Amino acid sequence: MGDQPQRETWRDWLPADALDPGELLPRSTVLALAERYGAPTDERTMRYWEAEGLIPRPTHDHTGEGERARYPWWQVDLLWQVRQFKYWKWPNEKIRRHTPTEVRRLARTTPVDREWVLAPPDPVREHVRALLGSGLPYAIGPGLLPGDQPFVAEVFKDELRRTLARVAASFDQRYSLRVAEFTITLRTVEGEHYPVGSFPIDSDSTKGAGGS
Repeated sequence: MGDQPQRETWRDWLPADALDPGELLPRSTVLALAERYGAPTDERTMRYWEAEGLIPRPTHDHTGEGERARYPWWQVDLLWQVRQFKYWKWPNEKIRRHTPTEVRRLARTTPVDREWVLAPPDPVREHVRALLGSGLPYAIGPGLLPGDQPFVAEVFKDELRRTLARVAASFDQRYSLRVAEFTITLRTVEGEHYPVGSFPIDSDSTKGAGGS
C-alpha cells in the first residue's frame, strides 16, 4: 500500500493558489467522462489507485441521497494520466511521486484552459492518427543541443500545412468542428512544454482537402 494518509482527500493535495473547482462530480460521472476521453477505468480500479495514493480520495457529500463521493473536474485528467503512466510501465512509487505535481498544475487551471488536453474520443484520435501518418514526427526536429527548442524544418512545412488542412477539413465534415489553427507543442513526461509553432488554417485550403 502507498504512504498517503488513510483519509487524505483531493483537498489535501491542493496548492495554496488553487482555483475553485466549481461543481463537484460524483464518481459515476468521473468514470463516464474518463471512458469518453480514452481512459476507461472501472470503480474497483479507481478505488485501488486511491488506496495506493496514485490519485487522491474524494470528499463526501452527506446532504442528499445517492452517491456521496465527490471529485473536482480534473480527476478525469488524473485517470487519463495514470493510464498513460501504466502504459509506460511506471511503478506505483514513481506514479505516486508524480501525480501531486499534476494536481498542483491542474488545480490552477479551469476546464476551459485544458480543452483538448484530454485525449479526444477514440474515433477522433484514430482518424487524426490515420490522416497525419507515421512520417509526421520526423518533420519535428528536437534541436541539436540540450535546451534547444524543437522546430519544424523548412522542407517539411508545406507538407505539414497540407496535412493539417486535411485534418481540419475532415473535422468539419465528420464532426462539424471548424478548426482555425493548430498549435503544436511537445510535452515531456516531466511536464515541460516546448512550443513548436502555430499553423493557421485557411478556410479556402480545406476545400477539397477531405481525402486522406
